[in-house]
Amino acid sequence: VTHTPPAGHLDQVPHAGSVGCAELSVAIARVRPRVSIFGHIHECHGLEEQQWADAPGGERRTTLFVNAASVDINCEPVNPPVMIDL
Repeated sequence: VTHTPPAGHLDQVPHAGSVGCAELSVAIARVRPRVSIFGHIHECHGLEEQQWADAPGGERRTTLFVNAASVDINCEPVNPPVMIDL
């Protein structure tokens, strides 16, 4: 769980593009967690999956990226809660 998203995952904002953390993306690519949860970018509430084809031992792993921001750009609580099954 982090405050900011990793770069390239649910981190797009108008007029600025991808604003996530590049260093966090590198760490996630190295660790390949099952879930990465964040919420700082209010505009990109939602879920996204990434499959890692080159996991050690030929194992296929998937990371679920969750932008759980509950408010929109105006800080209005408009986004529904995000629930995931582990």
